[in-house]
Amino acid sequence: MKQVDNRPNLPSFMLGFVLLMLLPVVIAFFDVALGSHFSYETRLIIWNQPWLLVATIVIFLTWASARRANERFVQIGTPDLAVIGLLLVVSVVLSRLISANTQIADMHLLRLVLAILLGISAYYGMKTYQRHFSNVIYRTLIVAALSVALLTLIYVYLQEVSRDLGAAIAWYLPGFGPVRLFGVFYEVAIVLCIGLLLTARARLTIALLGAALIVFWVALFWSGGRGALLSLFLTIGLGSLFYRRYAAKMWLVFLVSGVAGALLSLLLWVPDGTAFGLRNLLQSAMRDDANAFSAGRIERWLAAIELIKEHPFYGYGLNQYSNLWSGYIKMDERVGISGPLSGYFLSYRHVHNIVLEACLAWGLVGGGLFLFLLFKTWFKAAKRIWLALPIEKLPALLALNVLLFHSNFTGIYIFPHSLFYLAIFFGICLAPNTAQNENTNG
Repeated sequence: MKQVDNRPNLPSFMLGFVLLMLLPVVIAFFDVALGSHFSYETRLIIWNQPWLLVATIVIFLTWASARRANERFVQIGTPDLAVIGLLLVVSVVLSRLISANTQIADMHLLRLVLAILLGISAYYGMKTYQRHFSNVIYRTLIVAALSVALLTLIYVYLQEVSRDLGAAIAWYLPGFGPVRLFGVFYEVAIVLCIGLLLTARARLTIALLGAALIVFWVALFWSGGRGALLSLFLTIGLGSLFYRRYAAKMWLVFLVSGVAGALLSLLLWVPDGTAFGLRNLLQSAMRDDANAFSAGRIERWLAAIELIKEHPFYGYGLNQYSNLWSGYIKMDERVGISGPLSGYFLSYRHVHNIVLEACLAWGLVGGGLFLFLLFKTWFKAAKRIWLALPIEKLPALLALNVLLFHSNFTGIYIFPHSLFYLAIFFGICLAPNTAQNENTNG
């Protein structure tokens, strides 16, 4: 007798996730249509809200699907749940009593809660549907990345904008808030393509993925993202240690496509007044000043350490770095930085380092708990993948690692776009493996 599958319908359950993956395309379309008609701060507000709304919809649909299937939605162990609850309680108290800007603290607390629930949703989806779920995530994001590349081309070359086009796109590109999230988006798309290419068999699939991969490299080099390049190298290195069977092919695909993308990016026009383009990237890498080479990150990190020293136990609340200017006007003198970048840390919105950001937000104790929980979660996911080497999780593992590596150089944990991607790939990697997974690591 044929068994009846009582699982919820995949298309209806995946609708929210598909919309979330395609959200950069929707926002990019409106960017192209409306042009630069908003201030940067106003645009950030407009850009953030759809991510929060769609994430809420995804969480609700997942919870409803789990309830209909009589399954548990929350799959977190009691000790981990207790630590998460403690951090959330501490965050609420800090945002009310200590934070210089309670509105920002509350907003980032909401994003953190949504990210945790979104990760649980992805865990449930992967546990229930396995490769059917992950393939939808991978392919939809790749389609979104191709669409955004096309819309960016239209925006830069065809749309009538102000004469100072460099100033118009120096802070953002279609589909994103801060311009560096463009690079974060394409580093994820790159590793997803590499992960899928390693096991692709159909010639048409290989050709399409290969073409998309080169397009993504071109977009990344054109945007001038240095942190993304370093994160990609580290990710491929770590990924080849896990999936040793594909290590040589992984490096070959990575290097050949990367060189091709770098050369093709030289053909594109680079707007004046920006740090875009491969030439600018190489010039910045040759700077003698370490702080200038890091685009001011060393300055920010040293300033953050000084701030942590003053509030080592309870921190300042979530994402308060840009509001800690009072009394620190001469911070550049205290950290020993001089030159054209000195003193400008006051205008930065975050520290560009997840370790320092955690300690600023929750103090050394709370930040230590958060980082321990983050590493413990990654280790649990890595161990689960190492034991079975499920090929459907290879792209997710690469995407998870590239985001975690990049979180040491930029604020992917601040913005909902990259934070939610991080949560989704965590959920996919943590989900149980199927009995059909290959179990060879040679």
